[in-house]
Amino acid sequence: KRQGLNRMVIDRFKPWYLGLMAQFMQSDELITFKTLPMDLYVLKLAKTYNVPTMGLETVEEQISYFDRLSMEAQEVFLEESMDPRTKQEMKRLKKLYLEGNLQGIEDFLKQSINEEKSKELYKVIYTERNHRMNKKVLPYVEKGGAFIAVGFGHLVTETGMVNFLKEKGFTLKKKVLTWQK
Repeated sequence: KRQGLNRMVIDRFKPWYLGLMAQFMQSDELITFKTLPMDLYVLKLAKTYNVPTMGLETVEEQISYFDRLSMEAQEVFLEESMDPRTKQEMKRLKKLYLEGNLQGIEDFLKQSINEEKSKELYKVIYTERNHRMNKKVLPYVEKGGAFIAVGFGHLVTETGMVNFLKEKGFTLKKKVLTWQK
């Protein structure tokens, strides 16, 4: 009701999907550039300059991770997405991301995953996805010249891409880009 949704409409969807929609409805706090979500903006730039692209996962793969969450974990995700504090947290994460503050992002994620109710969600959405994405990205990084754009939750933590690539012997340099709206 807080989001102005009709009960008959929301009853047709799984809680994880409604959680994603709730987050999207707060889109002013998503990381956007020129009104596009970050990933679509980067994709548009790549196409403009004829830079080859590839996805680290398909939409179907993304959905499969959310879909196999227990109903309890899906409800936790929905509740957290609808929590009025989420908007403030999104603002904080956006600021950390745009500053390139990986340690701040990692600290934020560790704080939220220490809550017992979020453990399954974190394991499936971050840890398991990170393992698969890391394996998929490795050949491109080994080949050289790769530009990789992933969401903040896939950069940091023990299973994140930064740690994975460092463990594989790569030297990483942080490049903070500035964007003008």
